[in-house]
Parts: sequence; structure tokens; C-alpha cells
Amino acid sequence: MSSPGEWYASLPQVSKTCGTVFLVTTIGAMMQVIDVRTLYLDWYLVTRKMQVWRLVTCFSFIGGFSMRYLVKIMLLANHGVPLERSTYQYRTADYVYMHVFSGLCLLAISFVFPGLQLSFLGSPLLYVVLYVWSRNFSDSPVSIMGFLKLQGFYLPWAYLGIDLIMGMSPVECLLGIFVGHLYYFFGTLYPLRTGRNPLATPAWLKNMVENGTNGSNGQQRYTRQTWQGRGRRLAD
Repeated sequence: MSSPGEWYASLPQVSKTCGTVFLVTTIGAMMQVIDVRTLYLDWYLVTRKMQVWRLVTCFSFIGGFSMRYLVKIMLLANHGVPLERSTYQYRTADYVYMHVFSGLCLLAISFVFPGLQLSFLGSPLLYVVLYVWSRNFSDSPVSIMGFLKLQGFYLPWAYLGIDLIMGMSPVECLLGIFVGHLYYFFGTLYPLRTGRNPLATPAWLKNMVENGTNGSNGQQRYTRQTWQGRGRRLAD
């Protein structure tokens, strides 16, 4: 049985980074070391006061410690980690690009629709990961808290239903589903039908991620040969 340290070290890089950032910001906010008012997205402060760091820090906070916070962390552990280890194995740059594309889409939506009041975008980004997982593992049997059993394809909609039943805003989940579908359609379905991939990962990002992963973990390789030899598993 592995120790907590060994388990943490075994996590794939992107999921480990996201989970660590979420945990650090929440603990920092609880201990009043981090002021979340310096993290949230405010387009007036971004455009008029040049506080451009908010375009990134708004993804770093998913709320204080609560049952809902635990659900989001488990979402990352149960679906983000397996997605990165299977569909995106040896394709870390593609997984990073999925986050970049999704983040830019969420930022654009928050700018165009200020009425949505999207101060933090970490939670919608997690729902993007959940949606992409559900498309790649649509036939996998899953359960929510051991009670509701269903196929993986329906899991994002089940989370949406739970939010509605509990009287919470469905905006975060709906945005995640919408952006996740955009990525899955243009990154997987459209290339299969047309032979063109408008969301192909840029070469500079592949090189940057390859250099970074080779430097931090010699077991992770992102070579041209392994990338060309793998395909995406469709769940349609």
C-alpha cells in the first residue's frame, strides 16, 4: 500500500498541478495568507487598472472547504486523473491545450456576458474535464455517492440535475458542458469527418511541454512517434 507521498508523486502532471493549486489557494484563503479579492476576475480591473494576472488567477480558486468543494476535488481525482492517464497518455501537450482552449472560451464568455457574474472560472473548467471524460468513457458504469448509478455519458447532466435540485446556480455546470462540447466536437469529431483539425496543438506548446515533462519526470515522454501512434477513443 503506497504512502500519501507516493500516491501524490504518481499523479499525472496536469491533474496534480490543478489539484495542488486549488488546495493551496483554499488553505491560503482560510489562513488569510491569500486574499481572494486579488484573484477574482474583474474586467474593469483587468482593462482599466492593468491587473492582467486576474485572467489566470481566476482559475485557481474553487471555493472554501465544504461538501461542494470535496465533490469538485473528487471530480478531478475520479475523472480528470483517469482521463489524463488514458486518453491523453503520452499526449500531455494536448491535455494542456484542452485546458488553454477551454480557459480562453470561458474568459470570452465572461467578457461578452457580464451578467453571468463569473468571478472564478476554476469550477467551470472542472466541468469541462468532466464532459470530455464522459464522451471518452460514455459506456463506463459510474455512481454518484454510491446511490445514483448511470452510464458515464450522462454524468455531467446528473451533476447539473443535482445542482438544480439543491437550489444552486446551474451556470458553472452548463458552461462546462458547452465549452467541453466545443472542444470535443472541433478536436475529435470534426477532424474524423473532415480530416482537418482546427484545434491541433501548436508545435511550440508541444516542445515546451515535452521539455518540461522530460525535466521533471523522465518517465513521461511526448515524442512525435508516440503521438502519431495513438488515437482518441470515441464513445459515440
